[in-house]
Amino acid sequence: MSLNRDDLIEALTYLREAGVNLVAWPDGPIDDLSLPLDLSPAEAVEYVTDPAGVVARRCGVSVNDLIAWREADGKYRCHAITCKGKRCRHVVAGEYWYAFERDPAKWASFERLGRCCLMHGRAAQGERP
Repeated sequence: MSLNRDDLIEALTYLREAGVNLVAWPDGPIDDLSLPLDLSPAEAVEYVTDPAGVVARRCGVSVNDLIAWREADGKYRCHAITCKGKRCRHVVAGEYWYAFERDPAKWASFERLGRCCLMHGRAAQGERP
């Protein structure tokens, strides 16, 4: 017997109305940081085939931003390009230097500012690194 999408949603709705929570624990940027998401029955069915899409939509970011947040370990990384042609891996100075950002939308918003670490920030202002 095969259930179609509508049958699955109906069954999950029944369970939810009976007090069963539909919670996913998708990967966060580091092992100890995952985002528990309370899913609707429709989201739970979609999560099976497109977990990144569901998580990104719930967090208010694109799938690419979600992937980048995970790859950066939630840290604000310098936007300067090194002499080897790769992005600098230093963290941006300020209140963010020591930790990671739990919220992918906040991280993506700051990421778009294109900030640099102390060394590259001084170089951008005409100072010697």
